[in-house]
Amino acid sequence: MLGVRYQSTGWLIPWAVTLMVGAAFALSCQIQARTPVRNHEGYRSAGAALLGESRLGLSGYFYEMADLYFHRGIEHEHEEAIHDTWFQARLAELKPHGHQHATGQASHEILAWLRLATAMNPHNVDFVLLAAFWMHHEAGQIELAQQILKDAQVANPFEYEIQLERGRLYLYQNNVEQARRRFDAALAFWPSQLAATDEDARLDRARPQPTEPTAAPTPPRIAKPAAPAKPIAPKPAPVTPTEPAVKPTPKPAVPEPVEPKPVAPVEWPALTLQGVIGKGLNGSAIINDQVLAVNETIEGVRVVAVEKQSVKLEYEAEERSLRVGMSTR
Repeated sequence: MLGVRYQSTGWLIPWAVTLMVGAAFALSCQIQARTPVRNHEGYRSAGAALLGESRLGLSGYFYEMADLYFHRGIEHEHEEAIHDTWFQARLAELKPHGHQHATGQASHEILAWLRLATAMNPHNVDFVLLAAFWMHHEAGQIELAQQILKDAQVANPFEYEIQLERGRLYLYQNNVEQARRRFDAALAFWPSQLAATDEDARLDRARPQPTEPTAAPTPPRIAKPAAPAKPIAPKPAPVTPTEPAVKPTPKPAVPEPVEPKPVAPVEWPALTLQGVIGKGLNGSAIINDQVLAVNETIEGVRVVAVEKQSVKLEYEAEERSLRVGMSTR
């Protein structure tokens, strides 16, 4: 009887496991759906129509896979509560470690993951800009990079960062007129979804302002000549007794002020920021065709921090922030 009862209820186990897996997947999609995204009403991508809000979780997963391929399978380090266990020691021997970057043909493998990430969530401007950067600088396909930005412009019609990146690509193609139009559109859309006080937005908009003309000086008035005065006979001066002359006390010598010597400005080497990957301590910067992590140096210049579309550099005790596409000279 016990054997028969066990066989009659054994089919419930696969069903229970299936229900738990489905509930976990639905819960993960619901959590990802609550992630704040930029508001873009009136546009629904193919991924949104097919997968709904769960596409946001897939987009983030594809981006993490691109980052994993770029670091040659090495995941970011995470702090753990328990260390030096036998299992962790065996796992450390099997997993790759260190800080490595894919180069050459191996770096092209991340393009597919980035395209999937932008297809699932075309409203994530950071993913779009990163995909366009790798398509241009690594794959050398500037037309495909422009197409990525054009598709993103349909989903994000008022994002100034997309217009700004399109203008930079037109400059690489020596199309100054189209670049000027894109830059004008970027200025018109600025700051889009960002705050006007955001540091990255302010750096994007920075440009020399024309000085206001000074007021013309008022011409001096010409006084009319006065009538000549009548001569007055001089009166005889009274005679006063003379007093012995007193020698004046000499004034103490005042040392002449010493002018401080002008400090020569720091001469930075010629460096061009071509792009950034990630941000924070785990981010990397592409400078002069070299991928540098935080605290790494190139020609004596140290990478202090990697931020969104910019890096902070240090050279001879002087710090400077550099945006993508800008140079130190």
